[in-house]
Amino acid sequence: MKLSTKFSLYILMTVLATLNAWGQLTYTRSVFSGTYVAIDTANGATPIHGGTAPSDFSTSTGAANLDDGTAYISLPFDFTYAGTVYTAGTNFLGVCTNGFAYFSTDGTNASKVTAVSNSNLYTTATPNRTLAPYWDDMIAYTVVNGVKGSVMYQTTGSSPSRVLTVQWTSYPSFYSGNARSINFQIKLYEGTNNIEFWYGPVADGTVAGGSSSESASIGIENATGGNGNYLDAVTGSAFTNNGMITSNKWPKRHYRFIPSASTPITAGTYDVGVGRTYESLSDAVADLNHRGISGAVTLNLTDATYDTSALNGGNIFPILLGPVAGASSTNTITIQKLSGSATLLSTGTSSGNCGNQGSTTVIGTSNEPIFGLVGADFVTLRNLTLTSNASTLAGRGVLVINSSATDGATNNTIRDISITLNRLNTNSIAIQQHAVTPPTNAAGTNSNNKYYNLTIQNVYAGVYLLAGSTSFFDDACEIGTTDGGTTTIGASTANDIGNSTFQTWGIRANGQSNLKIFNCEIRNITGTSTAAVDGIFIDNAGSTTTSLGTVEVSNNVVHDLNSTSTSSTSHRVNGIRVNLTGNATSVSRVFNNFVYALNNSSTNTGSRQVIGIFAQAAGSGSGATHNIDFNSVRLEPTEL
Repeated sequence: MKLSTKFSLYILMTVLATLNAWGQLTYTRSVFSGTYVAIDTANGATPIHGGTAPSDFSTSTGAANLDDGTAYISLPFDFTYAGTVYTAGTNFLGVCTNGFAYFSTDGTNASKVTAVSNSNLYTTATPNRTLAPYWDDMIAYTVVNGVKGSVMYQTTGSSPSRVLTVQWTSYPSFYSGNARSINFQIKLYEGTNNIEFWYGPVADGTVAGGSSSESASIGIENATGGNGNYLDAVTGSAFTNNGMITSNKWPKRHYRFIPSASTPITAGTYDVGVGRTYESLSDAVADLNHRGISGAVTLNLTDATYDTSALNGGNIFPILLGPVAGASSTNTITIQKLSGSATLLSTGTSSGNCGNQGSTTVIGTSNEPIFGLVGADFVTLRNLTLTSNASTLAGRGVLVINSSATDGATNNTIRDISITLNRLNTNSIAIQQHAVTPPTNAAGTNSNNKYYNLTIQNVYAGVYLLAGSTSFFDDACEIGTTDGGTTTIGASTANDIGNSTFQTWGIRANGQSNLKIFNCEIRNITGTSTAAVDGIFIDNAGSTTTSLGTVEVSNNVVHDLNSTSTSSTSHRVNGIRVNLTGNATSVSRVFNNFVYALNNSSTNTGSRQVIGIFAQAAGSGSGATHNIDFNSVRLEPTEL
């Protein structure tokens, strides 16, 4: 069998990444349920503070410090972590006020690490050898809901099966502002060298949903750090991370890390829902990220709704599916509801970032998705309704991005999907595909992705395919229909998409070679400023002369686009706009489209424009070829 260049490179990268990751951090991650049992000083726990001030918490200079402080615990028994034995009485566990701990061979103040940035869990930056049950910028001994936060530890059981528990008690979920009181633990098990993160009760603060600045990370990291050398507890991945955890996404289950190699998920259908194989979709996706697959896997969504509540599975958003070892054209991944549609409901996050292999900040609050494919391949999402009721959060329904400059998200199918966000969030885009890490070869692009049978409404913009390089374009993506379905962007009510001062569109594509857009209805898009309003926009005005191949826009219906700008400068409404690169092999084929009911009600009659089909509005496309054939355009003004 002959493998494509992309697929061959992917296999090689996966093998190398796997050797790098699991050769040094060989742990099996799992989730489990259990009753949280707090330790306390009345029953033998030792507080990591003295008197009225936490004098054992100190900075690297040794000064007492309530904020960003670290204390050392002498290990009560030998413990092996990531292949290194840390010896009882000689080595230490550094415990930080910021919700993490780390193994240390040096118990002096000068060696203490008090890092604030929770993204350090995913990089080579200190601390390393880290255990992070809830890493955020917090502060010891703060009073929340009338209770002082504290940190304590206790060793229980008898040799050779003792347990060391470190507990953050009634802790503020963030160092300032209105925070919640949270409780969580690390447990280290003698003999087995197992690690567990336990999560206790959360008490509401004065701000519903927690402080607006919360953004925690959960996971473990070895002595090296960086890609392949961490294990994110929430995503289950060593290459895709979530640093956007908040107290309103508080884990409903606990995490366990066993020092052994994980086994791939075998071919089959696995039910996802309360009481099923996987309680939540986020847990199921994390298992795919962590274990990989050895055959075609289907996740069957059995519940009607998947949100953060315990009643609906305790999902943690955004749900991010990264590179899955073993995925191929035969070992596919399908996430679907067999009958009807399952709703994924997210309220978004107000702070923090998620990352890929290139950066820990490629996903932020402006482009946070409900579901993200991060360098994932051969995935089908089907029969899903993605929605958010937040006016300023959850910026994307589906986000498709590359994992690295040489590992794109490819051969994915997003079909039979309904997306409703909130157009008051001017960052909201129903579906975005973006090479956020600029590709250095074709393997780093997001190619061969298909978007079929879409229903999109109440968003600021519809679908946006965006390349990350002017040298390496995404290739052979499609937006349209299949199996007799329909794609409708915009509800039947006026001003459903946009209706504010920023640029808005139904479908926009930049740096997409051999793109096809077909059988779509695009309607009820409004702009209120000088920014253009576009039904379909092939946007390559600023591109180099890289070839786009043949871009095809066919059999679409575009109508009820409107500009209500009152500005004195130019503003334009375009039914279909096509800009090509200057490469002689760049070709457009625009045919069998119907454009009507375009309106520009601007008071500046000298600069307002309404254009049915606009070929080469700008850019370097003079060497390219436009074929505009068999279209119907009606620009009759609306009767008053």
